[in-house]
Amino acid sequence: MDFHRFRSEFLRFPRARLAPWAGLATGLMLSAGLTGCVVSAGEITFTFMGEQEVMAQQGGERDGDGLGFEIHRLAGAEVYVLRVPAGSGLTVEPVVSDRLAKLPSFAADERVVAVINGGFFDPKNGQTTSHVISNGEVLLDPRENLDLMGNATVASYMDQILNRSEFRRYVCDGGDRRYDITFHNAPVPSGCDRLDALGAGPQLLPAMTHQQEAFWDVVDGTVRRNPIGMDSPNARSAIAITASGDLLLVMVAQSSSSSGLTLAELADFLQARGTVQALNLDGGSSASLFYNQRTYYGRLDGDGVPVERSVKSVLVVRRADGGGD
Repeated sequence: MDFHRFRSEFLRFPRARLAPWAGLATGLMLSAGLTGCVVSAGEITFTFMGEQEVMAQQGGERDGDGLGFEIHRLAGAEVYVLRVPAGSGLTVEPVVSDRLAKLPSFAADERVVAVINGGFFDPKNGQTTSHVISNGEVLLDPRENLDLMGNATVASYMDQILNRSEFRRYVCDGGDRRYDITFHNAPVPSGCDRLDALGAGPQLLPAMTHQQEAFWDVVDGTVRRNPIGMDSPNARSAIAITASGDLLLVMVAQSSSSSGLTLAELADFLQARGTVQALNLDGGSSASLFYNQRTYYGRLDGDGVPVERSVKSVLVVRRADGGGD
């Protein structure tokens, strides 16, 4: 029996109905590989082959906008998952700031119900290293970052850097809106226009694209390039698309200054939840998620205090004007 599937199905039930189902969960433990299951105060603690995971569902049900919010407590990390259901009438779109800004400032518009940090940027000059397009207009172009373009150490990787993956929103014939994750230079599907795009990378699913995007390079058996520490545990952010068309905004928070998830671990986590496409966003100190008037930060300093970093671009979950898209 698949543990993740069992857990997901079990957690469909509202908090008030969890306790009666604890007995059923206990009866299924052996076949599922579970060695423990405790339900209390809206939290379910699973022990699976010696590893513990706790799921807390805020309020137990979706909120008034249809969003589902989950907290997964893993060994060394807490993973916050905000689910935007397909057909909810909410849009996920990029927003940028002229200057680096704290994440909550991007939620000033009352229609914004959630925010997650977005693309990469240079903290020294405040300029982007990722593409951002909104309503068909180029808002941020890494080619305008002279420090990036003049950096001799990345000159041989520049074509790959400028073609890193992006999260896209299309408007297609008949007014259909759809989301996609693909390379910046990838063609737009026939009958569609690229309405929005936010670049970051690499793709996590359906396959990792770290080498194609110059996030990883090995020469003569030696790692030559690994700018985001993809194989080390860290705070992470991601945007993902499920097989049913739901969008997942995911933020991995550290439990200590040396913890978190690797990119491979994040990809596995997302795949276990029905994700078919996923894009890594800027992580580390930038990793942060705003939802329900609260900001969750991913990175901890040496004293265990959350790091509040200003960012250049974000993805917002927005109610459409007049309640429709």
